[in-house]
Parts: sequence; structure tokens; C-alpha cells
Amino acid sequence: MSQETCAEVKKMLKDIRVLVPQLEDLKKTIDSGGDIHKVKEDLERFKKVLHKTKVLRIKLRLWEERSKIYQRMSEIGNKFLRNKHAHLTIGELHVLYTKEILAPDIDIFDEEVFGFTNYVNNEGDCVGRLEDLRLLRRKGGEQQMKEDYARIYGCRVDQVTTSLGDLYNEDKNIVVFVGDVSLELQEQKLPETLRNISGFFSTESYYEEHIPEQLDYIGGSLFFNYVEGVWPKIPTYVGQHVQLWELVEIPEWGLEFSEYVGGHLNLLALTTVSSESCVFPKVVGGDFSSPRLLSVGGVVFPEYVGGSMELASLESIGEDQLPEYIGGDLMLGCLKSIDGVQFPEYVGGDVYLDDISKDDRNKLRKQRPDLTIEPTP
Repeated sequence: MSQETCAEVKKMLKDIRVLVPQLEDLKKTIDSGGDIHKVKEDLERFKKVLHKTKVLRIKLRLWEERSKIYQRMSEIGNKFLRNKHAHLTIGELHVLYTKEILAPDIDIFDEEVFGFTNYVNNEGDCVGRLEDLRLLRRKGGEQQMKEDYARIYGCRVDQVTTSLGDLYNEDKNIVVFVGDVSLELQEQKLPETLRNISGFFSTESYYEEHIPEQLDYIGGSLFFNYVEGVWPKIPTYVGQHVQLWELVEIPEWGLEFSEYVGGHLNLLALTTVSSESCVFPKVVGGDFSSPRLLSVGGVVFPEYVGGSMELASLESIGEDQLPEYIGGDLMLGCLKSIDGVQFPEYVGGDVYLDDISKDDRNKLRKQRPDLTIEPTP
């Protein structure tokens, strides 16, 4: 933990200690019918302290998750120094092959994403360290890597492959494919046993039978350009970006997105979505872009967006729908009113409210002085 974060934690604890007796005094004032104006002022001050502590708690939770992974990486590195064929626990294998590193307050560019988002702290480049560990393990040979994946998924070693020929061979029953998959022909069919694609997965024309029901992990990006029939099942974890170019509306049978998207989630054509038909990811490590979205019908957006959030066409949104945390900008250029809108606890960039009146923007600035509201005034 950095010195700056340590200082923030100490200040939070100090503020809370001061707050407790003051809250007791406030209760006595309310019970005795004291000065209502003083009560309002005290409540406003308490709300600001609680807001700051909640934002810090979010950051601490993310820091704790990353630090646990980094600690496990250090343990793996020490084992590799002693023996490149070192025996790893199942937990260590998951860190090495199926973990993403989430990072707040940074810009995520394509070249910086390698199946997990970029994270740099005082201890060094965490993503680079993880990639170094993977390279060290590969020095043990392809067989070592296959044995590792087989242990993770409880399958045979011959069900892990780097060969596209094996992947499309129905008799092989492949569980893990190490590499990229690009489907170009309808005849290309992935095995129903497939659970992990370590690289990216793309298809120009999606057909229902293209996606195995058990596929739950994609280390790279997911691209669907054109879809025939129904929309696909989205795997639980996508390490990089999810691009659904032609998705205009969620079909009536619904669509459940990945729980975790390490990079950007781009829904550039989507216009309508409802809570009955759609469940968004809990975490988007990069940008959430849906610039044509007009109606949200009660849907809850991700809890955490590491980059910016673009909802440039949305005219209204209800309470408790926006994320708690947005690392970049929040673009709500067509929003007509701030009434009933619960803005995120933290926005690392600016909040764009072009269609809101100047008076309402100033009102929001007073309510949430921590937010940078654009345009000014």
C-alpha cells in the first residue's frame, strides 16, 4: 500500500472516531427539539465524511484483491527460482492462467491489455510480472503447460491443445484451447466440452451452434460482428474487450453478459435495454460505451467501471442504476433532469451534463462538490 493510501486510511479512521460522539450529540439535539438549521448543517457534514469513507473503502477492497494476487505471484516466482518444473497448487495455477488484474484510475489501451488489465504500483508492473511468470512456466515445455491446464479443469492432458486441427476434431473433446479462435465458416463447430480459450474469440457471422454451453473463460477479446438467429451466451470471464457491433436491442429471451470484462465493453448500436432481458457485468475494467442507448428500463449498470462511461443519448435514468465507481468520465450529454438520479460515489474524470440547466448543474455542484461537472458554468 502506498504512503498516500496509508495516510488516507489513517484520516478515515480519525474522522470516524470524531464522528461517533458527534452523532450521539446530534441525536440528543433532535430528541430535544433543538435548532433545526444546525441539525441540517451537521447532517450535511456527516454525509460528506461518510461519502469519503465509502469511496476509500471501495479503493481498499480493490487494493486488497490485487495485493492478494501479487502475493501469490511472488510465491510462484520464488518456486520457479528453485525449479522451473515446481509443483503449483490449484490456487497458484488459477493465478497463473485464469486471473485478471483489475486496476482503477488508469487509461486502458489495446496494446496494454494481455488477458488482464494493466496495473502499476510502487512495487512495479504487476501485469508484466504475471507475463514473466507465464514465460518462465513455458520454459518447462508445452507438456508442462498442458498438465497445468488439465489440473485446473480436471480433464485429460490430451484435452488441452494448441492445434486448431485438434480443436475442430469432434473425437478429441478439447477442453482448453491455447491460442486465438476465429470462426469464418458455418461448418466450423467448437466442441461442447470446450471451457477455455486463452486468446481472443471472434466470428464474422455467429450461428447458435457456434458457442459451447460450457465455455466460460476467454483470455483475450470477444468479437461478434453479425448474428444469425439468437444472441450467444457470453462466457463468464472475458479478459480483454467485448465488442457486440450489431446488437440494437436485447432479444425477448434475454442476454446475460460476462460477470467480468477486463477491458472495454462496447455496445455501439444498442438502443434499448430492460432489467427483464439483460444482466450487465458486475465489473468492466475499461470503458463502458453505449452511445445510442435511449432507454434503460430499470436495468442496473456494472458496479465498477475502471475507465469512462458513455451514455451520450440517454435522457433519463433512475435511482441506484449507475455504477458506484467510474475511473474516468461519465458522459450523460442528453440527460434531461438530475431529479432522482443517484450519481456514482466516485468519478475519476468529469461528469458531462450538456442538456441540464445551469441552475441544476450548480445545484448538483453544491450537493456533490467532489464531482467535476461540465460544461461550466
